[in-house]
Amino acid sequence: MTAKMMQTRRRVQTSLKKLLEKSPVVGGIVGLADGTIAVPRTENHIWVRIEGARYSIYNNRVAHLAGVPVLVGYEDYNPDFLQVLAYDYHAAPTALFPPEVPPHAWTHLFYGGQDPVFIYLRAFLPLCPGITGDFEVTVWPGMYPTEEDGWIWIESTPVDLSSYIPGVIGFRYVLIYLDADGVVLVAQSSIEPEVGLEDIPGLPENCFAICAVRLYKYQSYISDTATDSDLIDLRFPQSVSGGHTHIYPEINLALGELTDVELTLLADQDVIRYDVATNLWKNTDIAEVIAESTVGADHIHGTFETYGDGTKRDFILPNLYNPLSTEIFINGLRQRFLIEWDELNEDTVRFAVAPEQADLVTINFIIELSDVIF
Repeated sequence: MTAKMMQTRRRVQTSLKKLLEKSPVVGGIVGLADGTIAVPRTENHIWVRIEGARYSIYNNRVAHLAGVPVLVGYEDYNPDFLQVLAYDYHAAPTALFPPEVPPHAWTHLFYGGQDPVFIYLRAFLPLCPGITGDFEVTVWPGMYPTEEDGWIWIESTPVDLSSYIPGVIGFRYVLIYLDADGVVLVAQSSIEPEVGLEDIPGLPENCFAICAVRLYKYQSYISDTATDSDLIDLRFPQSVSGGHTHIYPEINLALGELTDVELTLLADQDVIRYDVATNLWKNTDIAEVIAESTVGADHIHGTFETYGDGTKRDFILPNLYNPLSTEIFINGLRQRFLIEWDELNEDTVRFAVAPEQADLVTINFIIELSDVIF
């Protein structure tokens, strides 16, 4: 610290000491005129303006909000420690003050935090189901992808389930879901003496499940508490019904006009391969290609799973792969290409940091094939 800086600090300290000699508590305003609050390179200190001068004051009590009036001074049980004591409610009696809690996001981090926050699915509000009446479930607003119109905004939608209450002794589940166009619909199961998860109505194809609600004869209301709930949130995890398929574009080639192509009884699912011996492209049944291939499967996706040992950084795949079409996960957490992992050679990946012992390493990749399937 330079002599000039030390002189300035002493002058500031002396000025503040004189103010506190008049009163053990003085009022100030959080932040500088430009909105700066945190003091650089000084942990837990904020700028407070007191009678036109700025002071670096320790703060572990109030939120970092520029322009808020605060009280600065000493406590009886910490008589030598100058700090921000509280908000100055008298200075702005009609203002809306935030809670007296300092910035503490780091305490809620999953790794390293002393008080990690575990988020329940119902706390995630987009398209969240909530009870808004005795037999009314409201779907919160949120974005939803549709086949016809792309992404659309789903408005808050109430669903009255009173007409689905069984008229005879028994139970049923109703399923609230979005169809492919984003319309909120309801499906119901049959009435049974008892119902379980297996009785929830099946989700129609290309639809998105919101929740299942249990209803029964003489029910007074839909219960939704931490210990007793008739509502089951189904938003996650789920996938589009029907699985996935590989769709190949239709290719029309005038193969007969090419001089380096020799075709015999061309059939669906034939593979066109280059024959080095004759310098010609020839067709072969896909079953023969699979039998010859080291892949040993008729599906072009490959998944490789193994466990880390805390020291091994290189993982050898059973097939060649393309890093640009490869996804790698450690315990379900996606690893970024060129950051957490890189390509070592045509069948080996290298991690920047070796996965820990018993970490599940999952590598999803597309096997590189030189053949073209028609």
